[in-house]
Amino acid sequence: FSYLLFVSLPIVLFLVCSFLYTWMSVLVFFFLMIRRPPRSTLSSSSAASDVYKRQEMSGLALDTSKTSHSPAPLSPAQRIKLSREQSSEPSEQIRFCASDVKYQCVVDAAEKAGWNVCGIWSRETRWQKERETEDLNHCNVYWVDKGGKAAVQARMEQLQPWQCINHFPGMHNIANKARMAQVLSAMGRHFPQAYNFYPRTWILPTEMDAFSAQFDPKTGKSENLFIVKPDAGAKGRGIFLTSDLEAVKRCDELMVAQRYIGNPMLIEGYKFDLRLYVLVTSADPLRLYLFKDGLVRLCTSQYAEPSSKQDMGNLQAHLTNYAINKDCENFREATDEFGQDESSKRSVSWLMDWLSKTYGKAKASALWRRVGAVCAKTVISVLPIVRREYKQIFEPESGPQCSFNGSRCVQLIGVDVLLDARGRAWLVECNILPSYATDSPFDAHLKSRLVAMAMNVFKADPRDYSKYKAAQEQQQEQREQQAGLDRIAMCRTRVEAVYGRYAPAKLAKVDLLFSKWKGREEELTEAVERKYSYGRLDMDRSRNLRGTRGGARGVQRSSWSSPNNSEEGESSAAPEDREDGEIEDSVARQERELLSEFDQLWPPHGEWAEHGESWAQLLRHGLEQDSKREQRRYNPLEMHNATEELVLPAIGSSLNQRGGLGWGDPEAMQGGYVPPPAPSEAQVNRAKRLVSGSASTNIVLNVPPPAVKLRVEMKTLEAKNREKETKLSNKCVAVKQNVFDPFANF
Repeated sequence: FSYLLFVSLPIVLFLVCSFLYTWMSVLVFFFLMIRRPPRSTLSSSSAASDVYKRQEMSGLALDTSKTSHSPAPLSPAQRIKLSREQSSEPSEQIRFCASDVKYQCVVDAAEKAGWNVCGIWSRETRWQKERETEDLNHCNVYWVDKGGKAAVQARMEQLQPWQCINHFPGMHNIANKARMAQVLSAMGRHFPQAYNFYPRTWILPTEMDAFSAQFDPKTGKSENLFIVKPDAGAKGRGIFLTSDLEAVKRCDELMVAQRYIGNPMLIEGYKFDLRLYVLVTSADPLRLYLFKDGLVRLCTSQYAEPSSKQDMGNLQAHLTNYAINKDCENFREATDEFGQDESSKRSVSWLMDWLSKTYGKAKASALWRRVGAVCAKTVISVLPIVRREYKQIFEPESGPQCSFNGSRCVQLIGVDVLLDARGRAWLVECNILPSYATDSPFDAHLKSRLVAMAMNVFKADPRDYSKYKAAQEQQQEQREQQAGLDRIAMCRTRVEAVYGRYAPAKLAKVDLLFSKWKGREEELTEAVERKYSYGRLDMDRSRNLRGTRGGARGVQRSSWSSPNNSEEGESSAAPEDREDGEIEDSVARQERELLSEFDQLWPPHGEWAEHGESWAQLLRHGLEQDSKREQRRYNPLEMHNATEELVLPAIGSSLNQRGGLGWGDPEAMQGGYVPPPAPSEAQVNRAKRLVSGSASTNIVLNVPPPAVKLRVEMKTLEAKNREKETKLSNKCVAVKQNVFDPFANF
C-alpha cells in the first residue's frame, strides 16, 4: 500500500495542477475579451501614435512635460487630410537626394541651405524614408560622392534635363591618369610652353617601346627615376618608384609612368603637396573659380634623394597621400580649426604666409598665380569634351527645349599640385571625387565652408519639374497643331490642283469652302476628286506640291522659351555669337558675390586678367580640334569631297591625276599660283623602295617588258603547260593498263 501511494501521489498532483491551469487560462481569456475595445478605436489610436511619432521626428511634437497624456484619436476626416498631406510633394522646397552621399558635412550643408533632404536611411527614420524612395527620381539636386565613377555614370544616365548634379559629364577624362596624359599631351604638342607643368608621361603597356628607350638596353637601368601609378588607383595604392625596367614589365594592368620630380620644396625637411579645390559652375560659357584655401599635406619622413632601393621603398618620404601617412608614428593630427598649427596637414593660407615671410610677398603672389594657371589650363584642356557631353544629356535635340536658369551641373575638383625648390608648380593628378571626410577640426571647418558655398551656386528651382512638364505638354500641343495644319494644307493643295485644272473659276471660293467644311477637310478633298474624276497619278503629283502654299500657312516650330520671353508677338532671339571672357554677364557677377572665398579664374578677373588672351587662344584651339575630331569620327571621308563629278584630263594635257596643274607647266606660274616642287631623285628612289617592300638602298628595279614581249612569253608558258599536261595524262593511261587484276585468269 505504501508503495502504491508513493507512486500515485505525484500523478494525482500533476492532474490537479493541469486542471487548475486550464480553468485559469479560460477565465483569463474571457476576461480579456470582455475588456477589449472596439476595432475602430484601436485603428484610431494607432494612427494617432503614428502621427505623434512623425511630429516628434520632424521636431513638431508637443512638449511631453506639458502634455503627458496620450494623443487623442483622429477622426476619419483628419485621417484623410493626413494621407493627402503625405502624398503631396513640397512645391516650394528644393529636394536634395542624399542616397549617394558619403560624408555628413554634405548633408549638414544641404539642411542649412533649407533644402528637403531625401534618401537618408537609419533605423529610427526607416519607416519615414520608405515613403520617400518612390520620390527620389523627382529630386532637384543629386549629390554623388560614393560608389566611384560607376555610380556617377549610373546617375548621369537617369538624369532629366531639369535636374541638377554635382558632376559634369566628361570630366572623368582628367580623373583617369592615362586619359589625362593623352589630353594634356595633345595640348602640349601645340603649346609646349603653356603645358610644361605636366611631367613627361608614358601610358603602359601601350607606349612600352618608347618608355624602354629611356633605359640602357644592356642593363635595363636608367639614370632617371620614374614613378609608376595605376590608372584607376586611389589613396596611393599600387604606386612605386623605380629605375629598373624589369620592375615595370612585371605589371599586368594599365599604368602610367612619369619622371620623378626631384628637388622639391621642403617644409621643415618634409616634402609636401597642395590639395586645391577648383569649382566649375558652367561649361558653356565657362565659369571657373579657385578656392583661396586648401590643404597642405606633408610627408611623415624626412626627405632624401632616392638613390637606393631602400630610399625608393620609403613611400612616407615621397608620397603625400593622407591614406599612406595617417598610420605613421610621426603623423601629427591637426588640432587648430584654421590649420595654423605645426601638424602634418595645414592650410594653404598658412603656406602663403610662410612663403611671404621666407621669400617675400611678391614671390608668394607670383607662385599663387602660377598655381591658378595650372588649374585653369587643366580644365580648359578637357572643356570641349565636357561641352559636347553636357549638350547630349541636358540639351537633347529631341524633347522639350526648356530654358532653365543657368547650368544644371556644379562640380568641385580636387587638384594636387607639387612645388619644387625653384617655385615651379607641377600638376600631379586631379580627383573628381575628393574626400570630404572631417577627421579633424581643421577638416570640418574647411570642407563645410567649401561645400556650403558650392551649394549656393546650384541653379535649382522647386518649379523646374512643373516647367518641364508644361514644356512637354506645350510641345505635344504644337506637334498636334502642326500635324493638323499640315493635313489642312495638304488637302487645300489637292483641292486647288483639281480646281486649277478642271474649274479655275472656283479657286476664289476655296476659302469659303474650307470654312464651311471645317473639321472635315479630308471628306471635302475626296468629294472634289471623285466629282472631277481626278486620276491617281495626278493626285500623287499634287501631293508633291505640298509646302508651296501649305508651308507658308504652317506654324513654325520654336523651342520652349523662358517665361520672360513668352509674351505674345515677341520672337525668341537666337543667342549671340560671343567668345568666352569677352562679356561679363550678371550671372558671373552674382556668383562672384556668393563665392566670396573663391578667386575667379575664368572669365579672367583681378590678378588673372593678364592671362585672358592666352587662355582664350588655348580654348579656341581645343574647340577647333574637337570639332575636327568629331567630324572625322562621324562623317566618312567621301562626304568631304566635292559633290561634282571628277572629270579626268585628256592624255598629254597639263593636268595631273588629281585635276591640278602638273609640274613644270608654264600655265602653273600664271595668276600667282605656285605649284608644288617636283620630287628629287632621292625621293623617287625612296618611293620605289617603299613600293617594292624593301629598305635596301642597293635594290635595282627591273624595267617592265613591253606588251608584245609579254604576249610572247605568255604563249610560250601556255605551250609548256600543255606539254606537261599531255605527258601526265599519258602516264596515267599507262598506269591504268598495268594495274593488277586478281580475277583476270579465273
